[in-house]
Amino acid sequence: MADTSLTAYLIRVSLALALLLAAAFFIKLKFNKMRGFAKGAAVEILASLSLGKDAFFVVRCGPDVIAFITGAGGASVIGRWKYDDWIKFNNQEQELK
Repeated sequence: MADTSLTAYLIRVSLALALLLAAAFFIKLKFNKMRGFAKGAAVEILASLSLGKDAFFVVRCGPDVIAFITGAGGASVIGRWKYDDWIKFNNQEQELK
């Protein structure tokens, strides 16, 4: 009796996970088409730094670069720049070295 109920439970859980996975896949497809982002180009981590329990990140989000710090108290945005300006600044910095 215990084997039958365990098997039935595992089958129900597997079906539920399969349905959630399928729903997530279709939602992802729908939102990717709506936003028009190129594959793999929407978000990119440019730099990260561990600060003990906190962390500092510089992330490219489409045409913008965002710097923020995360920790136990949440996340705080430090700055936001256009990606083109970020590249120009890095090139100028390399020329000074």
